[in-house]
Amino acid sequence: MTDRPTRRSTRQVDFATETLMSRRRLPGESTPDCDALIEMLRADLNPGTAYEHVICQNLVELELEAASYRRIRDDLIRNSFRKRIEDKIFGVFAPESPEKRQFFENLFGDDPAGRREALDELSEAGLDEGEELARAYADKAKTLEQIERNLSEIEVRRRRLRADYDQLKAGRRQVEDAEVVADYGD
Repeated sequence: MTDRPTRRSTRQVDFATETLMSRRRLPGESTPDCDALIEMLRADLNPGTAYEHVICQNLVELELEAASYRRIRDDLIRNSFRKRIEDKIFGVFAPESPEKRQFFENLFGDDPAGRREALDELSEAGLDEGEELARAYADKAKTLEQIERNLSEIEVRRRRLRADYDQLKAGRRQVEDAEVVADYGD
């Protein structure tokens, strides 16, 4: 029996990392955020063998795919909500203006005072944020249903793959911890 290396060469690890890092980004994906997520997941999974690297790459791809679907879902709802509000407050064909831009920056921003101001404007126009958000969701329900179904399928695949990965690592750990005893045929 020949000794088999359990660790990949630096060249192979670099190739696996480069493959993940060079995946095509979708519009709106932040390369630094994706790269940081990839690095965190790879560090957490800590693959050692070539096959562990392949499974790790698949797990990372599933996580990135799920993150993309969540972002698409959120953007779809946000844009539908924005369009509903925009049509009712500013009119269907209203051109972009500084006040319109400021209103939506306040509404979707992190500044509590600006958000309160935008919510007051909604209220003055006889609009309720929750109701408009629910209607925006209903407007896109069919598409959102498919996105949620895809997310559920990704989660099932991710859990199965993670179980396989954990089982593979546990098996390798047992072999690495084994004691080698010389047998001289006595």
